[in-house]
Amino acid sequence: MATGAAHDFDTGQGIAAGMYIAHFQDHPGTLHLRRSHADDHAAYLAQHRDTIAGETHRFCDDLGNPYGAMWLINTTERRVALSLCHDDPYWKLGVRKDVTLVRWMPSPYDLRVAHA
Repeated sequence: MATGAAHDFDTGQGIAAGMYIAHFQDHPGTLHLRRSHADDHAAYLAQHRDTIAGETHRFCDDLGNPYGAMWLINTTERRVALSLCHDDPYWKLGVRKDVTLVRWMPSPYDLRVAHA
């Protein structure tokens, strides 16, 4: 199992609405593991498609090689979000270096401008 860090930033507002954003960074030199286990990772995302809004973004170098990712996780429970991150095959194989969980919720400000 990977031994990466999990960074946890919560607003502390106790608002029950919202999701989590998981921002993953990969260990350098693990592109071969990522590629050879992509089917396992894709199957994991498909198995949890009701909760994980897919690997919505991959972070890539200038050559297009991925070195991290971002998920939107549809849960208000931090332990559920972290468990989903740590159960991903890429985490278990040691591809992932760490994950930062950020609570994502609606802003209390309505910034829309009325148009006449």
